[in-house]
Amino acid sequence: MKLYLGSCDLGTHQKELKFWIKNHGKDIVLIPNALDIIYNNSMKQDMIDSDKQMLENVGFNVRVESLKNYFGKYQELKDCFDKYKAFYTIGGNIHLHFWIFFGRFTFFRIYDKYISQCFTSVDI
Repeated sequence: MKLYLGSCDLGTHQKELKFWIKNHGKDIVLIPNALDIIYNNSMKQDMIDSDKQMLENVGFNVRVESLKNYFGKYQELKDCFDKYKAFYTIGGNIHLHFWIFFGRFTFFRIYDKYISQCFTSVDI
């Protein structure tokens, strides 16, 4: 498995992505679910289209696939993703940025409580 991480757009090593395409094919799945927090559908679609275009500019054939279509459908999800050797997820922590932007700090109190239950000082 090869993992390519870019913290801004596709990062600075896009030659690696072109090398991937040459050796593994052009097909890629774009997973937009980190944007589900955005309630403005037009803004959300613009962001998805922008990332899709960015991937197409490198040379990928992009299929956008929402994981929401597969709730409770493990085998269908597996079948879908077994067809692809690459996937791209939008976001990372984008939902946190929107919570900050909209001032919903209650989320952070819940998140902090959850994290503190998951990790002890020994784990960190």
